[in-house]
Amino acid sequence: MMEKRTGLYSTELRQVALTKINVSSTIDGFIAQTTITQHFKNTENINIETVYCFPVENPAAIYSFTIKTVRQPLNGYSDERTRAYDVYDNVLEDGGSAFKLELEEKNILELSLGNLSPNEEVTVEIGIISHLTITDGIATLRIPTALSPRYVPVGTSWEENNISLPPFLTSVPYGVAICVNINIPELNSLRSLSHRIQTENTVSGCIIKLLDPHEAPDRDFILEFEPRGIELSQCIVSRHANGTRAALIKFQPEFDFPLVETQERSDIIFMLDCSSSMACSYIEPAKEALELCLRSMGEGDYFNIMVFGSSCRLFFRKQVEYNQLNLDKYLSKLAEIEADMGGTELLEALDAVFRMPVQENCRREVILITDGEVYNTREVLQHAAMNHKNIRFYTFGIGRGASQALVKGLADVTGGVWEIISPGENIQEKVLRQFSRLIQPEVKNLSIIAENAKFQMPERFPPVYEGDMLTLLAEVKSLSANARIIVSGQICGETFLWECPVIDLGSDNRIPMLWAVSQITELEEQLYIEDKRESFEQEILKQAKKFNILSHLSSFLTVEDRHEDEKAMYYPSFRVVPVMLGRARIASCSGNIRNLMAAVHETGAQAQYAAVNPEICSMDFPGWYRQALKTQDASGSFSSEQVLAVKLKIAPEALEVHLKQSSSAREYILKRKALITAVTVNLLKSDREAVAVSSRAIKKAERWLESLADKEDIILRSRQLLDKLNCQ
Repeated sequence: MMEKRTGLYSTELRQVALTKINVSSTIDGFIAQTTITQHFKNTENINIETVYCFPVENPAAIYSFTIKTVRQPLNGYSDERTRAYDVYDNVLEDGGSAFKLELEEKNILELSLGNLSPNEEVTVEIGIISHLTITDGIATLRIPTALSPRYVPVGTSWEENNISLPPFLTSVPYGVAICVNINIPELNSLRSLSHRIQTENTVSGCIIKLLDPHEAPDRDFILEFEPRGIELSQCIVSRHANGTRAALIKFQPEFDFPLVETQERSDIIFMLDCSSSMACSYIEPAKEALELCLRSMGEGDYFNIMVFGSSCRLFFRKQVEYNQLNLDKYLSKLAEIEADMGGTELLEALDAVFRMPVQENCRREVILITDGEVYNTREVLQHAAMNHKNIRFYTFGIGRGASQALVKGLADVTGGVWEIISPGENIQEKVLRQFSRLIQPEVKNLSIIAENAKFQMPERFPPVYEGDMLTLLAEVKSLSANARIIVSGQICGETFLWECPVIDLGSDNRIPMLWAVSQITELEEQLYIEDKRESFEQEILKQAKKFNILSHLSSFLTVEDRHEDEKAMYYPSFRVVPVMLGRARIASCSGNIRNLMAAVHETGAQAQYAAVNPEICSMDFPGWYRQALKTQDASGSFSSEQVLAVKLKIAPEALEVHLKQSSSAREYILKRKALITAVTVNLLKSDREAVAVSSRAIKKAERWLESLADKEDIILRSRQLLDKLNCQ
């Protein structure tokens, strides 16, 4: 007889607390105000802590975090990340409920719901502000719903890149509904490249909904529209509740004279991601994009192609001149390329590019084509910021779940431009647009000033390209009547001048919050290249708290007050909401998700334990440390000697001998638990998979170790023991 089950289950028959997702977005003045509503229910008969990772638009201001329980609504507040972590952890240990939201990466949020009682329902609402990208008069709204597995490079710094790695499945029991309200009366065109939609006209514009109200979260929602009868160039000012005034400045560059292609020759390095994650449906559009790039080059240019994965290699030893003979050679080699180069070691590939000499009288440009599925994004961006030496990166993100944090970030820190190529989009159009930017002459002496007003402009202006909306945010110090913005500069020996009036909206938090996010981004970029980390971090935290927005150094936190008789008697069981693989990923793995994960960032660690302990070997992903975590008591200490023996590949009796050798006979009984705990903590912290999901348990154990009088001696002996065992 089949066992009766209640609640939502994944395809692997694990209960999932997340039941559904609703996303609503209102577009007004090319600013999108979006609310993500997530519904959770604990269908288990025990208290649980649920963690869910999901994507957001970048850049964006995450400005509100509201929890609705059956007892009361709770509003989150911005706090320093480490302090928020301690408060959250202490509340759970005391049997209470706490809720936390963190920005793990520029486009990844991690939600933690602590201590959901059996059958308890919780609704989470997250408020987000973003401004739309506009290219050639077409505005684009992107609502990310898909994440992709990230490759973890060898030697990755876990302290610098503490990004969660959620489990991925081919299907999940929750879906997403999306509703977009566009407050623009007339549109020339409207389409979604990603989903089937239905449209309803309103007095102020139109409402767009998904045809399927329970759509699988396997791809980003992309909506494009062209407004009619609206001036795209504009400057809008508003005042935040805290008194700060800021301006959103948008100019549509239109030159009144023909642009002559730059006479400076290009030395272009094409970087093509051939890692395993690019297999099947990603590598072919990537190769198509690269071929179009090659065919768009001009006589006299130089080029080379680098393919990279676990290693990198150039097609030729040095750059070659662009001509038909060399083009044919490259295209024949390109046809043979497969996505079979293992992981994505992007740092190594970038380092090789930065070391390559530039052809005389040429300017170096790099065109990168990748799905962006790397774990160490911050390290990559820091390396590029410090070493690019005016080399501009023009990046293409391939696929539905391409990492905006990497693709956009790499272009931003080097002064280039980024594009995302999603399935169904016109690849040729996007490639030609990138090349038109690359060959456009440089804009010189760019000036943006406010007349009859005082604006604090950003230190660095974004690059100006014909057809691309020039967008920047500025702080408004003073504003008078008849204020206007004037943009001027020179290109091709000609002078251009654009201007627009300033529109004051009065009290409106949206633009000042977007300005605060831009300030935080500038400070984060300074962290990459300047040795003033502490002062920059303090300024980031100051801005985040002042505007109550999220940053990578701050968290949103809220705690629910409960009576003593309502508190849990035990620590909640840890649950991670599984994330659905993108459509292309499901097709590429042909249903075998384990093989796909091994290709992306797993190492097959379970197999190495098979000869020692079949029971532990057969346990579910992610591995040995799940058993170790089950041995932690309320104080924080571990009784994990059997698991340690399996992990260290020695018999339990042999481990006991080593433990005794690390202490005198008299000390052994007293220090045995402390040594086991210290050894377990060291192993957890050194394991790539373990550290992402056991950080709270590690911290709890470290607090217990800190309480011991001879903590330094214990920690030293545990390291000596591990060194001894690793040398055998």
